[in-house]
Amino acid sequence: MKLTKSDDKNNHEYEFTESDLDIVENYAALGLGMEDICATLSVSKKFLWSAMKKEQEAAESFTGSGKYKTAFEDFNVYCRYNRGLHRHKTVITKGLMEHAIKGNPQVLMFLARTKLGWNEKVVQDDQNAVNAELLSEIVVDFVEAEQLPEATDEN
Repeated sequence: MKLTKSDDKNNHEYEFTESDLDIVENYAALGLGMEDICATLSVSKKFLWSAMKKEQEAAESFTGSGKYKTAFEDFNVYCRYNRGLHRHKTVITKGLMEHAIKGNPQVLMFLARTKLGWNEKVVQDDQNAVNAELLSEIVVDFVEAEQLPEATDEN
């Protein structure tokens, strides 16, 4: 971060450098949390959250488009963090889909539960109830095994 002092303020202001913004985006893309980002940047979590909140408001009120919007987002810590999060989600989704296409049953079951809303609840219909009732009426008795003659040693 670059420390600057404004002429009209007594407080110091911080500006994120390109290197700082790269760290924020790349760490988010790796799935690392705010604690890791703050530790690397040597700032508090409170400071980073407040900076991101301020830049989120600026990003949401930005009216430019095209190359102006891209240039704006390149120097906005909130936008760079979100860009990293989207890269992280893309990598995970791509990996899951590659395994699903290969027929990995665990991945297919995971995707069915999370994307299609499937669940593993057993639905008991009328036929299952009838089958369970029939099975409960079966009686199993044990029969004593026949005694086999003892083996003799004919050596």
